[in-house]
Amino acid sequence: MMSWLDWLRKQATANDLGRQTPHPTTATASSAAEDHPSDLPTPEEGDVPSELAGLDFYSAIATHQRWKNRLKDVVRGQSQEALDPAVVGRCDVCTLGQWLTTQEGDRRISPELMTRLKEEHAHFHKLAAEVIRLSDQGLHQQALDALRTDAPYNRCSHRVTKLLSQIYSPFSIAVQMEDLLRHLPSAVVAFDAAGQVAQINPACLELFSLRRHPAELIGLGWRSFFDHLAPAFEDSEAELARIKTLIQQDAPDQAELRLRDGRIVLRHYVPFVHEGEIQGALWQLQDVTAIQEQQKQLEYLTERDPLTGLLNRRGFDRRLTMLERHPLGQHGFTLALIDLDDFKRVNDTLGHPAGDAVLAEVADRLKALVRLTDMPARIGGDEFALLMPECRTEEQAVQIGERLLRVMAKPMQIAGVELWQSCSIGLAVQRGSGRSSTPMFQRADLALYDAKTAGRNRFKLFSQRLKHQHDTLHHQREMLRDALQQGRLQLFYQPILTLEPERNGFFVRKFEALLRLHDEKGQLRRAEEFETALADPHLGIEVDRYVLDAALQQLTDWKRQGLPLRLAINISPHHFSHPDFVGTVRERLQAYPEVRPQELSLEITEHGPSLSSRVVNATILELRRLGLSISLDDFGTGNASLAHLQQFDVSVVKIDRSFVRDLLQDGIDLSLSYGMLRLARMLGINAIAEGVETRAQCAALCLIGFRHLQGYAFARPMPAEQVMGWLDSFETELSWLGVLARPQVLDAERAVQALVSHRMRARKLLSHTLDDAEMAELRHPQATQRCYLGRWLASQTDLYAQQPQFQRLVQAHAQFHQSLSAAIVKTDVDVDADMQLSQCSDEVHAAFWDWVLHAPQLQPA
Repeated sequence: MMSWLDWLRKQATANDLGRQTPHPTTATASSAAEDHPSDLPTPEEGDVPSELAGLDFYSAIATHQRWKNRLKDVVRGQSQEALDPAVVGRCDVCTLGQWLTTQEGDRRISPELMTRLKEEHAHFHKLAAEVIRLSDQGLHQQALDALRTDAPYNRCSHRVTKLLSQIYSPFSIAVQMEDLLRHLPSAVVAFDAAGQVAQINPACLELFSLRRHPAELIGLGWRSFFDHLAPAFEDSEAELARIKTLIQQDAPDQAELRLRDGRIVLRHYVPFVHEGEIQGALWQLQDVTAIQEQQKQLEYLTERDPLTGLLNRRGFDRRLTMLERHPLGQHGFTLALIDLDDFKRVNDTLGHPAGDAVLAEVADRLKALVRLTDMPARIGGDEFALLMPECRTEEQAVQIGERLLRVMAKPMQIAGVELWQSCSIGLAVQRGSGRSSTPMFQRADLALYDAKTAGRNRFKLFSQRLKHQHDTLHHQREMLRDALQQGRLQLFYQPILTLEPERNGFFVRKFEALLRLHDEKGQLRRAEEFETALADPHLGIEVDRYVLDAALQQLTDWKRQGLPLRLAINISPHHFSHPDFVGTVRERLQAYPEVRPQELSLEITEHGPSLSSRVVNATILELRRLGLSISLDDFGTGNASLAHLQQFDVSVVKIDRSFVRDLLQDGIDLSLSYGMLRLARMLGINAIAEGVETRAQCAALCLIGFRHLQGYAFARPMPAEQVMGWLDSFETELSWLGVLARPQVLDAERAVQALVSHRMRARKLLSHTLDDAEMAELRHPQATQRCYLGRWLASQTDLYAQQPQFQRLVQAHAQFHQSLSAAIVKTDVDVDADMQLSQCSDEVHAAFWDWVLHAPQLQPA
């Protein structure tokens, strides 16, 4: 039996527009026998099923379009098919006409729309027949003009299509929505404005195990409908109260509901409101039990470290955020960040499996140490964290830090090797409900950084001092970055003086370039004001590149002005150790061909980041091959000064200003400065004393042998435009240096040794660390003449006995020994006696320099 659907499909595929398959009501006997069996219902025998509306529409439109295409092909001569105008002009032989016949009497279709559609369809066929007649009469151009887009024929066709869409759209949407609702996996219940069930899908019946047909529930009020669902809810009374509230509020809502069988249902409530009036509501319910179970498993996998089983960074961050918002966290808590010291050494020496074993052992120790409420985590490669909700005071945090250090100090057995793995710890305490402007993690991280900077294997507690340091560093970085980008950096230049007794004069052949910054207010800032920002690896390298370019440009300008000067610039250790540094220097030198490499000196500081001897030494060798000079700046302040002299092929060492500052007051600084100078000379390295601020310091340094000096005593750093003027006048302004540049006859070496010996003896005496032999020597009746300083004074008496400053020194030395004799006979510590002894020693030191600096050899001729 052929259905209406099959028959219409066949009509849509008919090949001959002029010989369409007849409508069932007008078919011939033969065609009826073949295509329209006697038991096929005709349009007059019954309504076309509603589900055919969509297909009928598409079939009609498809046939209508094919008709137009074939008509166009015939007129254009692209088809030899013969079309009869009389047949083409009939609107009841095409599929669309037949479809219109089947829709007569359908109450869902507006009679007005149907009438307009029939009229337009009939008019379309008349126009089509007219086009065929024009073509048959040989009026091809008129026929082609009739097919233009703006011609009546095409405009009429568009009106037919538009009217079809207006009739079909409501049926199509309704059918699609019903089909969607029927196949939707979520449970859906729609209520009308009266609160009665209007639609319910099979998924809802299945979710609540309702053994009823949907038709039995449609029309029920919401309260009666809820009675059918109530047995499934874990707390039906609470859910009923929630529904009543939702109906009263008429606001969208989402909530999780628990059923008696343990399932979890996600319920959405959406009211339909039009112009302020409630038109109905929609319930959507979805069983999310399996989804939540999977989510829990996924959260465990995504929030746990697979190696240690501890929380990972994601899990830790989530719990930290929860604790900060939870009432438990409002009472205060503590965060500890733990970093394993030099952990890379384990991986490098024993391999990564051993490193993993160390991490697992650390995790086990943390698990054994913490309370049930504590939350340990591994948040990085060798970084751990510990959240402690019950640790709420700094005193408790200190105890935790001490316990952590003790636990981690125990040796580990890893890969058959006993290891000691120390750690650094940063602690931050959240006090009660008070909020800090600095995030908790950042506070603990600042404390951890402080612990590592202080030497590692210790814990540090966050303080406002650390916060201030952090804020200062951030401000300096921003200031330096802005100045670099906006061109507000500038080089100032300070001369380095060279004394040459052999030539009986002093000269300036070299300057040091010192960085200055103009802030947003135009104020000039020295490098000391943003020095910590320069230690930033990336920012420091950018600044170094600016300095290198500016220095080479300045050397070029000086050469063009006829000034044969050399220039020293400072390079950060990070940049000096960078693999591309030598290439950068070579490239910039090539960009300034007038500058010889020998005219540029690079200074590296030995404090701050550790210098890798292998990398730095290789870099120095390459730079020396290029012809550059390398200086070791701030010598004496680093962790391995002597080792650096041994490892690095440097040309110059610059004695740090801290040794020069107290040179005339502290015998230790005097001794160290003299020792570093002698050491540099023995290694064939020039030594520069920097930070020389007074003439007295200059004279003292010259007496002990320094020939290269730098400091405010000679000139402050100046902009490039002032260098020429200073060079023209410095010999006159610094004429007092002439006497220091003459060959000396004073026995400076023995004098310094004598003074240093005296100061060291006094220091040991005041700290009560003299041994028995030294005490016996001091008790000797002739101790004043037997000590090193006494013997040296005796050797100088014939030359300087008549000089007042020398007599003052002899008297001060004698007074010191008198006080010494009184002090050593006492068995108990006498503060007053120690104070008197210290003052006498200071007087000896002052008298020594007063005499030395007034020696006739140092006076102008």
